Amino acid sequence: MRKYSALFTIISFLFLFESCTKDTGYTDTKLSYSIKTTNLSASLKSNSAESGVVATPNSNGSINWTSASINFDQVDFISTHGGVTTTQIFKNLYFPNALKDSVSGSLNIFTGLYENINFVLKISESADNPPILIKGNYIETSGTSIPVEVRLNLNQSFTFKNDNVEIKSGTYVAKITVELNNLVKGLTAADFGQTIRTGANNTIVINSTLNNALLVKLLINLKSCLSLKVVQQ
Repeated sequence: MRKYSALFTIISFLFLFESCTKDTGYTDTKLSYSIKTTNLSASLKSNSAESGVVATPNSNGSINWTSASINFDQVDFISTHGGVTTTQIFKNLYFPNALKDSVSGSLNIFTGLYENINFVLKISESADNPPILIKGNYIETSGTSIPVEVRLNLNQSFTFKNDNVEIKSGTYVAKITVELNNLVKGLTAADFGQTIRTGANNTIVINSTLNNALLVKLLINLKSCLSLKVVQQ
């Protein structure tokens, strides 16, 4: 009787071990986020049709961005996988130096076909630091260089549809590209020339209280600066 009891115990242990180690469908596959900022110098002319063209850095009649930080309060990865639609959320995706190619964040994902893909990037107003802060210099046609500081402190979301992706084992990256020349497309030199200046350097500060009319125009262009695509690393 004891032999049967011992045999039963061994079989039960093996069954339990197999159940615990059984493949659940998870792999070492991960999705990270990266940012790449391009076209840091753009034309700024009296004719709006000529503004926003990629320009020679620090040339007369141009805007030149020298630093940027972006903090996405939340990123939603919405997709259909295996017939089920899910949302995976990543909080506080922060790029302190958005001008430098960098990777941040990590999600565990299943392998297989992902369809109906949407990424929703959200920024939130902050009492301490604006979620988007961009600095640079506006160079007038005369050659005079004027510091510019753009503080985008508001609640806003940006939705990007993505092509279907067949995910295999490995690391994938949702690449966020920021084309800063698009920020001034359709604007004119007068938009920056007719602004309130502050501080010893006559800085053009653009936020909800200073130069708000210009802020509104930049916000309209902001979505066209951003794009997103999933690639295998």
